[in-house]
Order: sequence, then C-alpha cells, then structure tokens
Amino acid sequence: MKNVLSSNYLWPITLALFLLNLGLVGWMWFSPQGRPNGPRGENPGQFLEQELAFTPQQKEEFRVLREDHHQKTKALRDSIRQMKEAYFRHIGQAEVGDSALVQKSKAIAEKMAQIDKITFQHFSDVRKICSPEQQKKFDTVIDEMLRRLAANPERPAERPDGPMPPPPPPR
Repeated sequence: MKNVLSSNYLWPITLALFLLNLGLVGWMWFSPQGRPNGPRGENPGQFLEQELAFTPQQKEEFRVLREDHHQKTKALRDSIRQMKEAYFRHIGQAEVGDSALVQKSKAIAEKMAQIDKITFQHFSDVRKICSPEQQKKFDTVIDEMLRRLAANPERPAERPDGPMPPPPPPR
C-alpha cells in the first residue's frame, strides 16, 4: 500500500520536473541570449553586412577592415589574457600589496583602452564605406552590434582564418 501511495506522488512530481526542464530548454533555445551569436545565429560581421545590405564591393572592403582590426587587436588581446592570468595567480599568495594589484589593474585597463580606441576607429572606417542611407541605418544598428561584441570580448567579430576548431574531446 505504501509503495503504491508513494508511486502516485512521484509520477506528478516527475512529470512536473520534466515539463519544467522542457520549458527551460525551449526558453533558452528561443530567447536571443540563448542562441550562439545572437538572435539570427550569425556572427556580428554577418549581422552588419545583412542589416546594411552591403554590395559585393562593400563586403570586400568590410572584410579587409575586419582583418586589419583583428590583426591590430590580436596581440593586445593576447597580452591582456596573459596579464590577467598573472594577476589572478596572486590569489594563492599570502601577502599581496594593494599597490601591486592596482598597478597591474591599470596596465590591463590601458591595454583594454587601446583596443577600444582601435575598435572605435574600425567602426568609423566601416561607416565611411557606407552610402548615406546605409550610414543612417548604421547609426541605428551599431548599438546592437556592440552588444554582440560585448557578449564575447575575447572573440573577434569573425576570424579571418575561418571558423574556430572544435573543442578537444572530454577526458
């Protein structure tokens, strides 16, 4: 009698958990934040090309600008990554002076500011290749573009050497 009673309670609970799980997966899949690279599944560069309806010539100019931007910022991003790794290695040390941490934080911030300046110039150059009508559209979609880039600052808008390789298999 007890097994039947407990079994009757477990089925609705199991069903409710299953439905909640299914709903959560659906919400993650259909929400713009749940999909890789934004609501349409494209990377930020593709988003900009499609929103502005670039001509083939503009697409080529944009590709050159993207590659140039990636080349200029890659060394800075790598440097920031190394500086942050060194910064957080101090967690295991017993005594770390505030001045040393502030100095390292400022050095990281300076590199990030350099990337921001390069990125500003990049988007200024992209805007210059647009027609006057495209420039109006550019001014309205740039916020969405920057949100997409901010979602993953370590990743360039598009890799000039193709897509990233798959992750290593789990051990």
